[in-house]
Amino acid sequence: MTIRLALGAFIAATALLTAAASATGDDGVSALLKRQTEAFSDAGQRGDTAAMARELDPQVIFTAEDGTVSGRSDFLGGGPSAPHPGVSSTITVTQWVLHRTGNVAVAGFVDDQIVHFHRQVLHYQFRSTETWIKRGATYAVSPDYTVTITRSGNALFASTNGRDLVLTKVLPKTS
Repeated sequence: MTIRLALGAFIAATALLTAAASATGDDGVSALLKRQTEAFSDAGQRGDTAAMARELDPQVIFTAEDGTVSGRSDFLGGGPSAPHPGVSSTITVTQWVLHRTGNVAVAGFVDDQIVHFHRQVLHYQFRSTETWIKRGATYAVSPDYTVTITRSGNALFASTNGRDLVLTKVLPKTS
């Protein structure tokens, strides 16, 4: 029940972000934080935890696709490893929306990941909501919440903790 409520709140917040695209009109901050998000994702694909750590607030909280909650020390002690030979991965940030108030910015977006696993091509999508906090002259990610997006026919599923929840929005089939 708690997971469903949290997922429902996440989906509602994402919908509001999508509808309220950059209410402050601060395109410069939006572009900066999108570049930082992309740099963070690229570093993750390389297994470069030092580069990833530069984007993290000291009090960061991650909620991963499987529902695992971790902090900065957990992340720095066991971040992603570099890809194995024969495997490459790229992530493109899509559907970017940012709302900023004062020193806090909330971004909603989709990570569109393509993995080349030997001769196979795998496609994954993750819906993320990040909160960026400006301390001094720089922004850093504080809380981050991500769920896996899966498609079955033309229905959209969001999965967390191994449970699937069918969303009410029906999307056109994609190839």
